[in-house]
Amino acid sequence: MPEFGGIGFRPFHFLFVNTLLYVCAIGTAIVFRIIRRWYENEKRRKEQEHSHVRIELQNLKNQLNPHFLFNALNNIYSFIGSDSDHARRSLDSLCELLRYALYRSDRPEVYFREEVSFIRNYIDLAGERLPDDTDQYGVTDNEKYYSYLEIETM
Repeated sequence: MPEFGGIGFRPFHFLFVNTLLYVCAIGTAIVFRIIRRWYENEKRRKEQEHSHVRIELQNLKNQLNPHFLFNALNNIYSFIGSDSDHARRSLDSLCELLRYALYRSDRPEVYFREEVSFIRNYIDLAGERLPDDTDQYGVTDNEKYYSYLEIETM
């Protein structure tokens, strides 16, 4: 066999090693490509699932809001002639409720006190239809515990 730089040149050995390195490089590239596709598919699936949940929630909001708004406006209208101060307070609550729904509910997290205020306004407006002696559940005013706590929006 011919000498190549003082080392015996073995074509079979050279071919085997190069082929093995080539197969390893191709195999590694294929594995990385498979992993990347799996990751992209998983990400796409999660985005679709999240989008589906968001659409369902929006549809639910769209179904509930017109009915609630109609009832709230009817209640406020009924108080205008008899108790204008009560009608004004109810209208303020409705404005705060709608302002929260329009501007704050798109954020992923809000302060707990804002969410509690939203729930109180909702309960106050929904409770307008009920007789005065009906017991309503409330939330305690212990603001020092939750004033800076952030939670997910409803």
